[in-house]
Amino acid sequence: MPTKPCSLACCALALCALLLCGCAGRTAGPAPGVARPLPCGAVPSGAATVRALTVRTADGVRLAALEAGTGRRGVLLVPESGGRGKCGWLQYAEVLAASGYRVLFFDDRCQGGSDCPASSGAVDPDADPDADTAAALTALRRDGATREVLLGASAGGAEALAFAARPFPGLRAVAALSPDELDRPLRVAAAVRLPVLLAVAQDDPYVTVPALRHLLAVLGTPARLRSLTVLPPGSGHGWDLLADPAPSSLRTALAAFLTRSLG
Repeated sequence: MPTKPCSLACCALALCALLLCGCAGRTAGPAPGVARPLPCGAVPSGAATVRALTVRTADGVRLAALEAGTGRRGVLLVPESGGRGKCGWLQYAEVLAASGYRVLFFDDRCQGGSDCPASSGAVDPDADPDADTAAALTALRRDGATREVLLGASAGGAEALAFAARPFPGLRAVAALSPDELDRPLRVAAAVRLPVLLAVAQDDPYVTVPALRHLLAVLGTPARLRSLTVLPPGSGHGWDLLADPAPSSLRTALAAFLTRSLG
């Protein structure tokens, strides 16, 4: 029996529907020639590849992290407490990766892309204050680093200094840029034995040069292995000390500190 014209139309419609359903069931990838968005709005420079990863702490909190570079010499970048989180370290992380370091930088819990503890939706005052740094360092070692330096900015500088008071395999030194929450670092300062580099601008609005000189004096680190770099007014705060228009003297000093500490 001949096929009715309407049957042909129905078949065509059915075929189109099947094709549409098939397409809808796939996860669309980027169009050819269109690059995926890079973390933190990074611009491809060819100098380093930035990789996203998730770090899980001992108490089960998932931290959003980025990693760049390769090799056994590791640098963990501890963030400031503001909204930029790990992304504030991106530019310097690429510099370090291009210099041959494996670099990991992360959002603290309840910051940026990291989770908050499910029980409270906020930072638990009873939680280990070093849990995030410990987990990030463990991830850096798992990925191939065998010796590490901690580098923190602002509140992250205080976190790095306080963490340095506890033994951790492979941790060789700590640097802190404008560390401005000094209660805990001062309480544990005598237990810090690692080489320490501190830096601050003369006109920093959050921490004074005398306060950091006092901290430096009470550290357990031998005098020859601890230093304070004071930058001129207008040099900025935290990670801004490593960028223009801040003078390059700190970048030079920090590069030498990393080389001495990690080889």
